[in-house]
Order: sequence, then structure tokens, then C-alpha cells
Amino acid sequence: MLKRRNVPISDRGFAELALEKETGCVVGIVSHIGVAGNCAYARGVALVGKNGKLLHGAEEKRFTIDKNSGPSDDEQEKKEELTEVRAEMKQNRKNAKNSMLTRDSIGRNNKIDSTSSSRRPPSVSGGLTDEQNKQLIRLAMIVIGMAIIFRILSSAFLTCFALAIPAACLYAVRTCPRKATFDAKKELKRVLRGEYMPANHPEKPKNWWSETVTRVQASVTAEVATGLGHEVSFLEIYGLCILVTVNVPAMKLKLYFVGICDRWRYVYHMSSEPSREG
Repeated sequence: MLKRRNVPISDRGFAELALEKETGCVVGIVSHIGVAGNCAYARGVALVGKNGKLLHGAEEKRFTIDKNSGPSDDEQEKKEELTEVRAEMKQNRKNAKNSMLTRDSIGRNNKIDSTSSSRRPPSVSGGLTDEQNKQLIRLAMIVIGMAIIFRILSSAFLTCFALAIPAACLYAVRTCPRKATFDAKKELKRVLRGEYMPANHPEKPKNWWSETVTRVQASVTAEVATGLGHEVSFLEIYGLCILVTVNVPAMKLKLYFVGICDRWRYVYHMSSEPSREG
């Protein structure tokens, strides 16, 4: 809405305001028609007369506008181009100045580097760079650290091992079973009924009936075999453990046991009959 001193002149909107060439009144331009020489033709509404009075109810019509009343498009474009050229020249001067400063700085740095390199003593590392020297030093420190850690762990392990061996030997001596506690007939029964066989062994009894039958057979066989004579020999090893050999001639069988930690443990059995091969 166009206003004059905050008083509405017209409730319509206009593209621009211009001065009419012939009457000198202020015109609200609605649309442009064309240009001829210094005159421009447009359709609009007269708003203010030459004497300054407001014109109410004026109709829209064709008006002749003097182009010289305001800056032309060509002049505006020239001003914008001039402004752009000036800004570009200013930026170019600034870039040239920065480039010269950068070039001078690089030249000074190169001069300093060449001077320091000429004064530097010859390297004794065979032409290695500083980064390679740092890597070699880092690798050497890692190797030395690992060697120190390994030595500490080895010393700790040897110390623990040296303390554990006497303690284990003392425990073995204190818990070594007495020879009188070994019952050859009882151990033979256990072997015959498969007590020392692994759970997945095919000859091991699988149910109560087979266990009962095997137990009876083992008892009878052991009683008969030991009744006909058997031999038991003991080998004591520094009081730590006792190796026992049971020879049953009737069964042509030798059984081996070891007594350690308060128990007699079955080791192995084999035939006592010499091999006839060869």
C-alpha cells in the first residue's frame, strides 16, 4: 500500500514510481510498454498532481516517462561493473602481496635449512633419516624391555620352582603309605573286575548284573590264584613313593602299583610268560 505521511494514497501495489514527462505528475507504474529514445512508455495511475495535490479515483492509462529522471539501466550496469572491477583489482593486489610474503618466508626457511645442514656433522648411521633412527631406537628399547621382563619372570619361576620342589618332596615323604597296608589279593580283585578300566572300555561291566557276575568271578579267580602262591616285591624311592610288583605265577601275570599320597595306585599289568617269538 502506497502512503504519504502515513496516509494511504492508494490500496494498489505498483512496480515503481516515476515522473510523467508532459504533466509533471507522479505516476504509479503498473507495467512497462516500451522505450523510444529518451522516453519510456508505461501504463499506470496518476497519484500526485504537479501542484502536489493527491489525485483520487484516477484511472489507469498510458503515460510517457522521461528516462533522464532517474538512473538508466545502462548507467546502473556500468556502475556495478566498475564496482566489480575495483573489487577484483583490490583482491589481486592482496593476493600478490600474500604471494610475495610467502615466497620470502620459504626462501628464508630454505636458506636456514641449507645453513644448518652445511654445519651439521656427518651422520654415522649410514645415511639413515631421523625418523629411521627413532624407529631403531624404539625397537631397541622394546627388545631390551622384553628381555628384562623375561628375565624377571624366569627368576620368579625358578624361585617358585625351587620352593615348590622341597615342599612337594616333604609332602610326598609324609604321605607315603606303609608297606603293610598293601593287600595284593584285594588289588588283584580290583584289576580282574575292571575297576581301573576306562568307562568306554568294551570289557568293562555296563549294568548291575554284569558287575555282580564279574565281581564274583574276580573274587574266585583271585582267591585261587593267590592261594597257589604269589610274590610281592617293594622298591622304595627315597621315601617319596614305593613301587610294588605283584607276580601271580598261576595266572602268568605281573601287576605294577605305586604307593604315593596315602594311596596305592594301579599302573600296569603284563604277562609274566616270556615271549616265544624268534
